[in-house]
Amino acid sequence: MEWRLIGTKASLADLVEEITGIDSAVLTHEKPLDAVSVARRMSWASKRQTTRIEDKAYSLMGIFSVNMPTIYGEGGNAFVRLQEEIIRQVPDQSIFAWGPLLRDDTILYRTLDSNSVSDDGRYWQSRSLFAWSPDAFVNSGGISSIAPEAFGERTGGLPFVLAEYTVTSHGMRTRLPLVPIEHGSGKTTFLALLGCEDVDGRVIALLLYPQLDAAGRFYVGHYIGRPQVPPNSYFRAVCLSRARMAELVGSVAISDVCIVYRAAPTVRHVPRATPSQSSFRCPCEIVIPTWILANVQKAGFTPSVAGEENVFAVTETTPWHHAALVLRSGGEVIRVHVGKCQCRGRFLCVSVTGTKSAGGMSSAATGAPRSESLVDPLSSIVPRGAALAGKSASPLARCPADHVATWENGAKDFVCGSRTVRLVFRSWMTRADMYSLDVTVGIVLEASEEDSGRFVYPRSRALTENSDMSVFSSNTLVA
Repeated sequence: MEWRLIGTKASLADLVEEITGIDSAVLTHEKPLDAVSVARRMSWASKRQTTRIEDKAYSLMGIFSVNMPTIYGEGGNAFVRLQEEIIRQVPDQSIFAWGPLLRDDTILYRTLDSNSVSDDGRYWQSRSLFAWSPDAFVNSGGISSIAPEAFGERTGGLPFVLAEYTVTSHGMRTRLPLVPIEHGSGKTTFLALLGCEDVDGRVIALLLYPQLDAAGRFYVGHYIGRPQVPPNSYFRAVCLSRARMAELVGSVAISDVCIVYRAAPTVRHVPRATPSQSSFRCPCEIVIPTWILANVQKAGFTPSVAGEENVFAVTETTPWHHAALVLRSGGEVIRVHVGKCQCRGRFLCVSVTGTKSAGGMSSAATGAPRSESLVDPLSSIVPRGAALAGKSASPLARCPADHVATWENGAKDFVCGSRTVRLVFRSWMTRADMYSLDVTVGIVLEASEEDSGRFVYPRSRALTENSDMSVFSSNTLVA
């Protein structure tokens, strides 16, 4: 067997960082691992898959310099034990900064009122202090810890609290700076300031609500606004700007708290699987994973997302023709339009359009003029046999827009000239108002002369996986 050198850790550090998210400076030992926050280190493992669920925790002992016995069969409890060991060894409160994070504190103070609901049991996984899996840190890569000497400057002069944690049968006891927010008769929500910040230098505070049957005992998380407007707007924490901290500094008090840190062992909860047929309504947020954009770039396109950190919001006023994602390759442009439908149902609707320069594919090949739309908002790949039968792929919605809620398994294929664009929307378990979008760009090959007027997928795994639509009629292209 001949071995061929493909590179060293130093030469491939940038590539490894792009794939895994691990800082290249850490890989090349230019930056010590201890200088990276716990939340960011957890985010590196958020997309990792293991054969045994316990190995999600056991494989992380090295990067946190902790030791604990391996007990196969304990399931998700292994990750809880890992977090217990981390807080004993690492003084970093970013370990609590996971899950849904409200990045605009003005929304909190504008919508938190007497109608706000603290919890209805649907988000039991997110209301504990500890995460149930590294997957919960998928959006925590930009969170960093605040040094004790810098905490006062970030918070307007507040002293840094050297927190100690005591595990009890009722929860975890510690001391935290609390800010009360009264928003109705007998309703008070607390902000617990943590020693960590986001990429913009805003202090992160947990949203705590007290248990009615136990004084000083809290759950984490709160609905912002009415529970269904927008649906299920549930957040665990909020980012506080410097201006907001200046307003709150006078009302901060260091208090003893007891926070539920894991699911009660006497109550067995079964995680609810994400429904295959989500409501897909607006307002909502849509995130395009980084690795999806990387695959689009490998296909020769430069993606442009209309939002920060690959996340764009669809509000009540976002038009259906809003270009949320634009893919460019030379003179070829594909636009994915995502917005709110004009019907009363507030449905999320999607269309795909494309243009090609005069130097590219001829208009005769597509049936459309050059530099014009190559696909109508309702045009999509017709399932095998449907075109011959003269039937549409699926019943249309009541209004003339393509509702994502009508797509089978949240997936649909579109044709743009010689390109295929497959869109797959998936729901989040912890946020019913957030969806992920997978985008796959492929090519369409014209069939033989005997079967002219038809196109076939290239026989590649990327284009045929999870798809039963291998042939479609060219009459799906609208000039």
